[in-house]
Amino acid sequence: MSLGGRVWFPLALLAGTASVLGNVEIHVCKLGDAPDLIELHFADKSPPLRLEAANGFIMKAHVIPESPVVNIYGVPTEASSGPDDLGKITLPRTGRHILLITQTDSAKPLIKLLPFDRNLHPPGGMRFLNLTSLKIRCYLNADSVEIPAGEHRLHQNVALSRRIVNHRLQSWQKKEWKTENATTLILGANHRFLLVFSQPKPGGEILSKLITDFAPEENLAPLANPVPPVTATPPPADQPAK
Repeated sequence: MSLGGRVWFPLALLAGTASVLGNVEIHVCKLGDAPDLIELHFADKSPPLRLEAANGFIMKAHVIPESPVVNIYGVPTEASSGPDDLGKITLPRTGRHILLITQTDSAKPLIKLLPFDRNLHPPGGMRFLNLTSLKIRCYLNADSVEIPAGEHRLHQNVALSRRIVNHRLQSWQKKEWKTENATTLILGANHRFLLVFSQPKPGGEILSKLITDFAPEENLAPLANPVPPVTATPPPADQPAK
């Protein structure tokens, strides 16, 4: 199938066809008007992999072929050609990560790769991602963490039980902290959370979007190793008669 000058392969031909599997696993998530389906194209010429991106939810992880560079494309729909080239990422050598695709403004979606294994983001943990051009400070109750522009930080307050916290957001402007907004967050028991901040217009309101991993134990479970193909062993040759 060809749309917008690019050839798109049927989904059935893409899943599980990578030639060499690597040590990197990726969950896909999106925010806003980013594409619902993406394709990963690998520098080592492994077959492309098409994955669904759910809005605000963490999808099941997939093992990624052993390739240092991955080009990411939004899959066009029949109604609209939609975004095409979303950019490229350089894969780390190992680990499990979130591939986040978010529409921060009217430009093409932004892609971000974040660590998402048990050691770097445990159940009950909240990670903040700052997609604004400002340094921001985030509070959960009395505890705070500062995040430079374009960076992410895991909050030190990790809890496995359900909790209700007061969240306050400040930005560093004109050599002082300005309070942007405050709200109450209800955080489910044993979930993992990612709070994403963006500022669609320079000097405008900073927006907050919460992403929740509702199934951390399932998403943290080791992925099954691919079963190697069975190779038939030919029978031994007939022995000559004595």
